[in-house]
Amino acid sequence: MKISLNFGDIFRYKGNDYVFLAASERSKYVAIILDKEFTKQLKIRESKPSKIPLNQQRLFCYIILETPEYDGRACYHGNADSHNDIFDLYIDNLNIELSKKDKEELKKDILIYPINAEIKELVSKIIL
Repeated sequence: MKISLNFGDIFRYKGNDYVFLAASERSKYVAIILDKEFTKQLKIRESKPSKIPLNQQRLFCYIILETPEYDGRACYHGNADSHNDIFDLYIDNLNIELSKKDKEELKKDILIYPINAEIKELVSKIIL
């Protein structure tokens, strides 16, 4: 059974939790929710000096969630994974969505960072 997902809906796929971002005719885009340990490592890495501005590094394309079930965990959208149509046959819909604040922050972040142009265009059209 196919599941209908909207921007900010959370689902589980192959043991990981993801946030649905958007879909085109060819692709579906998602962001992965990192565990607390990986989130901690990402924050440490971000605090180290770099010659490249943070908003130009895909590694730092994430927000820290405040949605109660995922509070303090990173939602990483740097790869904005693209999946084909059959992946939604194998997902577990958790019936959880990001908080309004997290959705707004995620949308803003996607539009700032250097990621796939198609996902930027799709997300820019989403009204929260």
